[in-house]
Amino acid sequence: MLFYVGLGILLVLGIYVLLKTKRTYDGRKAFSKELSVGWWILDAVYSLLVILSSLYTVWPIPINEIIALVGGSIMLGVGGIIMVAGMIEFRSLGRISGLETSTL
Repeated sequence: MLFYVGLGILLVLGIYVLLKTKRTYDGRKAFSKELSVGWWILDAVYSLLVILSSLYTVWPIPINEIIALVGGSIMLGVGGIIMVAGMIEFRSLGRISGLETSTL
């Protein structure tokens, strides 16, 4: 039940954030703090739903548990490395979040 409530929140928040993002891009402006926080919340809710679905086997997949854990750990590690590399490249969490923009 909790999973489906979270899924509903994810859909409503996702539509809202995507529409605000489209308006921001169409206006050629930087993200507002609220929009940036919206994206971070959207990502957190999505991650929570993935964790809940794996803990309560919402969609069971017939795969060996050890293979799934190793594969998931590898993907988590690669994602973390890519995130850190992006933060180093941009040198700012504000730029990554779309709050700061540079001009030519």
